[in-house]
Amino acid sequence: MRSDVQRQFVNCGNWFERRYQTLCDARYPTFKAALNLWLQAGGQTIVETGCVRLENDYGAGNSTILFAEVVGRYGGLLWSVDNHPEHVTLATELTSQFAVCRRCVLGDSVEFLHDRLAEQPEFSGRIDLLYLDSFDYPVATIAARLGCQNEWQLRQRCAGLDDDEIAAEHADLVDPPQRHCLAEFQAALPWLHRGSVVLIDDNHFPGGGKPRLAKHRLAELGWQCVLDSQQTLWLPPR
Repeated sequence: MRSDVQRQFVNCGNWFERRYQTLCDARYPTFKAALNLWLQAGGQTIVETGCVRLENDYGAGNSTILFAEVVGRYGGLLWSVDNHPEHVTLATELTSQFAVCRRCVLGDSVEFLHDRLAEQPEFSGRIDLLYLDSFDYPVATIAARLGCQNEWQLRQRCAGLDDDEIAAEHADLVDPPQRHCLAEFQAALPWLHRGSVVLIDDNHFPGGGKPRLAKHRLAELGWQCVLDSQQTLWLPPR
């Protein structure tokens, strides 16, 4: 059965493409690749940091809904952790339509990954797909500081500049989300394995986006970058 659903998910024109290609826009290729890899490796557990905040908020990915539907169709268990009670309440409500094992948890994502995840009775000790998307990257604040009216102007202003240099110049803005993302990855590392998939959002922004430091650490550990666009997708050393 698993091989059949894998082929169904990969095929062009399938339900996932029809439902999510337009909605996810630039995130669609990396979402689909990550989930294909997860299915093909026999993955069961998805852990997401930062859950859905608004209904139909596909501009921010709406990943909690997407993951819940995938797990509902193919089996598995989804944990989504967020430190805002209203986000957790909304995520619980919006995913209740899917007959899945999903846990929307209130708390700090680093603490959850480091300690509380292991205490969950359903947790197998493995994270098969890790999606890091908490702590928004301050694109609008950086743009305003540089006198840019929007993200497009910011990209034009920073074209050709080194992300590490931009990050160093504006460390007060970019350090908090980048260090938090790195801390999340480090906390999850003991649960990752040879078949795991790591996907991180808010990647292609001046200053390296949310994953800059995490990507440096992934590369140091021998992980391989598979796709690098709006999201960055990584596989472990083989």
